[in-house]
Amino acid sequence: MNDEDIKTRLEQKFRYCYAKHKAVWLTMSPNELIEHAEKIATDKWLVDTFPDFVPGRFARFLFRFSDPLEVVRDAWLLDSGYDWVFSDEVMLNVLWKLVDRYSTEYDCELEDEQVDNDERMGMSDIS
Repeated sequence: MNDEDIKTRLEQKFRYCYAKHKAVWLTMSPNELIEHAEKIATDKWLVDTFPDFVPGRFARFLFRFSDPLEVVRDAWLLDSGYDWVFSDEVMLNVLWKLVDRYSTEYDCELEDEQVDNDERMGMSDIS
């Protein structure tokens, strides 16, 4: 699978994850929605902007997660907080931190079946 194919599949996966998140949000009370507002806004923003930005090597890395939208969202919020100024440099920094983090620990569910072993990018292949 080439970089454009994996980016297309990642975008589809982002949209699927967003739909799952939205279904949960629709069951929340107004107070719960307010508590989750930052995550909701970040999810929407990432679905609309991230797939066009992400370099192919990072798309391969992210595609391995069962919910790559959540992984990127949480990393973005942890790294940038309320700084919503998007730049290639800031997002690449977030992505590199993700690679560093998940090369030593796996606290997010991975989907081994989504990408064939010969297509899966190991974290050591990113550098």
